[in-house]
Amino acid sequence: MAKIGQSRDIAMKRLLAMERRFKRDPNLQEHYVRFMQEYIALGHMKLVDEQPDDDPPAVYLPHHSVVKMAGQSLKIRVVFDASCKTTTGVSLNDALRVGPVVQPELISLLIRFRFFLYVFVADIIKMYRQILVDPSQTHLQRILWRSKPNHDVKAYESLVVTYGTAAAAYLATECLNDLAEKNALRFPVGSIHLKEGCYVDDVATGANTKKDLEIVRHQVVEILRLGAFELSNWASNCPELLKDVQDQNHEPESHSTVSKRTILSGVARLFDPLGLLGPVIVVAKLILQDLWKSGSHWDESVPQDIHARWSRLKEQLSVLKQVRVPRCVKLATDPQLIQIHGFCDASQKAYGACIYLRTKLGTSYRTELLCSKSRVAPLKVISLARLELQAALLLAELMDKIEDWRHVPSTDNPTDILSRGLHPHELVEASLWWHGPTFLQYEEDRWPSKDITRLGDDFPETREVAAAVVIISPSIVDGLIKKHSNLGKICRIIAYCLRFNKAHWPTPATESVSHNKMSHALGVVCKAVQRSSFPDKYRALTKGDSVSASSKILSLSPFIDETGLIRVGGRLKNSELKFDACHPILLPRDHELTKRTIRREHVRNMHAGTQATMAAVRQRFWPLSLRSTARKIIRNCVTCFRAKPSQSEAIMGSLPSTRVTVSRPFSHCGVDYAGPVMVKEGKRRNARFHKAYIAIFVCFSTKAVHIELVSDLTSESFFSALRRFMSRRGKPACIYSDNGTTFVGAHKQIKEFYDLINDNQVRDDINQFVREQETSWSFIPPNAPHFGGLWEAAVKSAKYHMTRIIGQAHLTFEEMQTVLCEVEAILNSRPLTQLSADPNDLAYLSPGHFLVGTALNSFPCHDLQDINENRLTRWQRVEQIRQHFSHRWSTEYLNSLQERTKWKANKGVQLKPEQLVLIKQQGLAPLQWLLGRVQNVHTGADGVTRVATVRTAKGDFTRPLSKLAVLPIDT
Repeated sequence: MAKIGQSRDIAMKRLLAMERRFKRDPNLQEHYVRFMQEYIALGHMKLVDEQPDDDPPAVYLPHHSVVKMAGQSLKIRVVFDASCKTTTGVSLNDALRVGPVVQPELISLLIRFRFFLYVFVADIIKMYRQILVDPSQTHLQRILWRSKPNHDVKAYESLVVTYGTAAAAYLATECLNDLAEKNALRFPVGSIHLKEGCYVDDVATGANTKKDLEIVRHQVVEILRLGAFELSNWASNCPELLKDVQDQNHEPESHSTVSKRTILSGVARLFDPLGLLGPVIVVAKLILQDLWKSGSHWDESVPQDIHARWSRLKEQLSVLKQVRVPRCVKLATDPQLIQIHGFCDASQKAYGACIYLRTKLGTSYRTELLCSKSRVAPLKVISLARLELQAALLLAELMDKIEDWRHVPSTDNPTDILSRGLHPHELVEASLWWHGPTFLQYEEDRWPSKDITRLGDDFPETREVAAAVVIISPSIVDGLIKKHSNLGKICRIIAYCLRFNKAHWPTPATESVSHNKMSHALGVVCKAVQRSSFPDKYRALTKGDSVSASSKILSLSPFIDETGLIRVGGRLKNSELKFDACHPILLPRDHELTKRTIRREHVRNMHAGTQATMAAVRQRFWPLSLRSTARKIIRNCVTCFRAKPSQSEAIMGSLPSTRVTVSRPFSHCGVDYAGPVMVKEGKRRNARFHKAYIAIFVCFSTKAVHIELVSDLTSESFFSALRRFMSRRGKPACIYSDNGTTFVGAHKQIKEFYDLINDNQVRDDINQFVREQETSWSFIPPNAPHFGGLWEAAVKSAKYHMTRIIGQAHLTFEEMQTVLCEVEAILNSRPLTQLSADPNDLAYLSPGHFLVGTALNSFPCHDLQDINENRLTRWQRVEQIRQHFSHRWSTEYLNSLQERTKWKANKGVQLKPEQLVLIKQQGLAPLQWLLGRVQNVHTGADGVTRVATVRTAKGDFTRPLSKLAVLPIDT
């Protein structure tokens, strides 16, 4: 008791948790309060004054309810948690002794019960709560309670034996035995029946005459009353003994879905300690076995075949009501002969044993089933002969002593029914099961012969020649290596297993595993792996031979040491290195043990690189192909990956139709902002400067550029620039731009425009404006600037010329607009392709060719390319030149876009749902990047995933593959 710590705080927390549950379930609160008030009213617990310095210290027991639905009503029982740990980690139950079992086993009690002609059953009312605890120990059963949350919490001490404590069952049953022994002289018959006919708080006993039964009942009741115990729920086969018996109807709960949980619950209700319904129980057990083999989860529907088998069995369970089993198995009060006969048998599904009582009165015999036990065959297939031996062992355990063994045919063996199982409607008609074989009802001379045919001494031994492929099951070492990834844990398990073999441990075992034992266990693991990976080489070296000349390990001069391990001979035996480093243990390539060894040394050396990890491994081991395996292990190390994530790439996608379809310039365009640039408010010397921004529009099909100077970052200025662009270039069908979160973490001035675009109100204004202009607006995915490479390149080119033209000069708004128009002209004069194939012709096709020769709102014209020039008007000649530009653009410029300059193939791990990824964040070290899981992938028209939605602790984000690093973890 000295090890028990403080427990009031945890009891208070549990009480508050119960009160929160009461708020959700007022009905539970009402029953709970009623139960506790009854506990107090009956004097089973009393109010005490808490003292801060209690000596000895009190133990506070948390309490909770066990709820049971009885029809439409709720029944609860408050249980006190004596297993709750105190501040020292020791609970009251840890300090208590459980005590021995002082009552007979249930099966013994029931068999004894069947030998009486007249019986009665009853149970003791509140047996635990009728036994007082010594007042010096009630402080160990203190609880906290209040009926309403606005009341003060009060401390109570339980004065009676409390269910939930480890010693409660022993104290209660020992009190009954003590009560019976103390009153043995006064009530001798009742004392014997109370000690031999009680199971916990249930009394089941009887007598062979009604008069004797009345004596037994009277003396049992009087003894119990001396201890303040009362009996209830009486039942008897003697109506004169009882007056008022109430029937209790029970309607089992029905479930609509047949799941593993409902089937297990239904099978658990089949309580049959005597095994009278053994064949039906076997059918239920076989269903459970197949259910576990199917791998179904607890609350999902079971496979159809198991569903059908369970439904058939459940429908027939009501047939068992027709079964009438004689409780008394004797033919008369004093039969002339009583014999016990046991039967056992086995099948590939199950095995079992049953016992029959054979009695004789005059010339007639009677046999009745006494009890049975059954087991289903294990999942690992074993022979029928071994199963029959298991059945014989089960029979020997069921009967104390077997004097004679006989063989009976399966047709006369009732255990054959038990080993195969029967459904309820079949069991009702199975006379062989209920009464045993018919020969037991005759004299022994009509029984089957017990002579066993014996083989002669000269009978030759015959062995079957197996032609099947032999499958060797993996050893325990291989199973542990596959199950556990920690090499230290594997060695610790092996060390504990070897502890039971005294041959391995000359010294007594200690509580912890020492370093030497761990090292020895590692050697056992390595030896098992070497035998399975190098079987031929191991046999050759064991015999003293050398390995074959074609072996890859011949250059290592392998040998076997005194412990049976293959080690590297090498050329360093004369060095000053330790034995393990000079002759390391040989390990196979790519074996799980090799990987776990490399991973352990990699972690031990603080996630060292390939060379350092190899050096650490070779201090004791010599794995084949160590470098390639070490690289693979380090590449898949999550810690190393997070410190230096690798980049995955998707193949460059096909150009969108807007890039490869002939259309009017700026019909599809992208827009981006550059700046800010400082602009003077006037030409005077002391003129102030203010920020201005550059809006750059790029045509998707011709790469033509349009540049506008914007005075500030307001939606009005942006719309003004957009109107100027539309007025001069025509209304585009669709405008594309970056997403506002592209430059998160960038410089404040650079991201101001993207904050503007990302503002919900501004987006609504943009949508309203483009609807009025019959134009659509699209945003590329967040943090994916390479999706807008066209306008990013245009911004780069514009900045290139501006930095060289303007330099450090300070221009006015008008001068800056002039410079931008000149830069626009230069960019629109860049060559797209040559205008002709003549090497002497220096003319070329540029975006500017597509910006002249047609009105902004012109109507479509007929094809004029094949008409002679002398037949055209001046206007038609201009249109023919424009159509010539478009033809050359289609035939020559488009072909130059055919080749992929980069991202030529998928590289690295591609995005899939449920993958763990790191989200790249500018300005943060890789170890600080957000960790998330891929929720959805957005596949392109070519079936390649380049964008994904990732769920993180801070919300969902949409990011391209270039901003994600897939962790090397299998999900």
